[in-house]
Amino acid sequence: MCRYPTIDEASFAEACPICRNICNCGKCLRSKTVVKELLIPELELSTEDKIYYSKYKIKVLLPSLEKFVIEDKMEREEEARTQVLQKYPLSTFKARNNTSVMDIHRSCLNCLYKLCVTCCREVRNGFQLGNGGYYRRVVDGNFNTEVGSSSAAYRCPPEEWKLMKNGGILCPPKVMGGCAQGILELYSIYPDNQVPELLVKVEAITKSDKLTDGKKVSEGSCSCLRFDHESNVGIEKSRKAASREECSGNYLYSPQAVDIKKTDLKHFQWHLSNGDPVIVSNVLDGALGLSWEPTVMERAFRVSGKNELNVSDVHVINCVDWSEEKINVHKFFEGYSKGLFDSQGSPKILKLETWPQSVSFDKQLPRHFAELIRCLPFRHYTHPVMGCLNIAAKLPKMCTQDLGPKMCVSYGPYGVEQGSDCYSVTKLHYAASDRVNILMHSASITHTPEQLSMIAKLKKRHVTQDPFLGNNEIAYRHVKKIEENKGKSPMSVNRLDHFEDLDGGSIWDIFRRQDVPKLEEYLRNHSEEFGRVFPLHQMVHPVHEQKFYLTEEHKRKLKEEYGIEPWTFVQRIGDAVFIPVGCPYQIRNLKSCINVVVDFVSSENAAMCIHLSGYRSLPHNHVFKELQVKKMILQELFQAVEDLEKDTL
Repeated sequence: MCRYPTIDEASFAEACPICRNICNCGKCLRSKTVVKELLIPELELSTEDKIYYSKYKIKVLLPSLEKFVIEDKMEREEEARTQVLQKYPLSTFKARNNTSVMDIHRSCLNCLYKLCVTCCREVRNGFQLGNGGYYRRVVDGNFNTEVGSSSAAYRCPPEEWKLMKNGGILCPPKVMGGCAQGILELYSIYPDNQVPELLVKVEAITKSDKLTDGKKVSEGSCSCLRFDHESNVGIEKSRKAASREECSGNYLYSPQAVDIKKTDLKHFQWHLSNGDPVIVSNVLDGALGLSWEPTVMERAFRVSGKNELNVSDVHVINCVDWSEEKINVHKFFEGYSKGLFDSQGSPKILKLETWPQSVSFDKQLPRHFAELIRCLPFRHYTHPVMGCLNIAAKLPKMCTQDLGPKMCVSYGPYGVEQGSDCYSVTKLHYAASDRVNILMHSASITHTPEQLSMIAKLKKRHVTQDPFLGNNEIAYRHVKKIEENKGKSPMSVNRLDHFEDLDGGSIWDIFRRQDVPKLEEYLRNHSEEFGRVFPLHQMVHPVHEQKFYLTEEHKRKLKEEYGIEPWTFVQRIGDAVFIPVGCPYQIRNLKSCINVVVDFVSSENAAMCIHLSGYRSLPHNHVFKELQVKKMILQELFQAVEDLEKDTL
């Protein structure tokens, strides 16, 4: 029974692991025979719910559609002007629906290079896309960065966009992905006037229905903002995560998974629309109990063969120096709980991101995928296939592969009890869409006395190199103090209680959307204070480039100089953390952790996804991926209108 430590002998006598659907032998873990039975049919909608959700999505997505139609009209007018100058009749080519752009776009007949209408407009207005993917504007013959007043100007390579005399756009050079030989012609996925006609239908439905979207819900309906601080009324479903003065947003909506009812969906929608994180606790209580232990996860990933350790290698990041390396899966998971050291005796703090790396989660881990689905809260948003409020769910899987689910397996800090600064972090960054992150498993790393001695020496070297490094003990005590002061007056960040046992997996910092400009300014002004100098002339966007982690000292200075503070909290096993798109966040491990991440695109935040995808000024090797959100919105609206026309006849 050592492979099932949570099941006692009496329970075994009642039903074996196979009968409970939690057997973790290699054969059962890869079996797909019972997965369909475990994927929960409760997401099937009644006709009444289908009508309600269709109207809701139409109302929320209407502003985005209005903007699309305006862009469509502007580009068609530009094409008409261009063809008149050429004395050609107005024509638009029909494009295949497998293109990544929304509808109207330009493409080269010679090499099939594609450019969306937003980029076309920016090119005509003088923006240039140079080598490496940076936008630049031509000013007096020099190329200057155009990403903010604090960015330094510098000369760029000679490659640039070329405009014809009549306003047509030539295909860019090969270094920018084009061929430099063709002309970018206008293409359309949908027939002429189909998108404008959709707008007419959507506007008519919106005017005839008084449905309220999530953003219009009164603040008075949110118990997180109106509970009595003295009597703690309404505090049972909230978690204190900040101590901002004169601010009602210090508490986060944090219900228990078992307490969530259908009526709680509107409460969740309000916070999602408002850009507030949500923490749902104990989501594993709704699962069958399939193990997420590292040995079980390794077993699930083994390739076929007589040798049980015949497993593939994976690419990981060493958080000590942020280098990439390849490691055997068995060796990696062994270090998850025992630690891993190099030949010189220095610890390796490894992180395996976005795993599986080559195939989809449901194909590689079918049983754990089914277990995950049972854990997901607010499944109308988070279910990757059946979520009726996840507008990415209806696109083909090849278009949504980046949305997950994906697993992140990361080592914990070495020698926390020694105050060591050897830790695993996820640097400050954005997600490309809304995201839910669930902590499935955590474990402390145990060391020999010799290893602890080596860690202590390494800590001294780190402190000497970077005086701004904080440690997990200080950070954890700070979070515990915030949580213990629920409903009480704000406490000082300098008051730290005695260090307690670590009962959480990681410490999170999530910043508000409205604080992003000040956060970016702080990072630019203090970039040289971080572990290594990051030259300003190489920095396009300090958050998108994922180069910074704010320690406790930096967070103190940030609040002192700019008056902003993140939501800070501990994620424990079974906590599902929802991060709205547009909220920068960072994570610091207290233990080794196994997390599963599911991205989704909500109607409420689809416009923010488009806004973030507008950072096309990032370096070409940057990992931030632009989702096909505009295409998702159009397809969702076409489907919603079609469903309403069918169900209301």
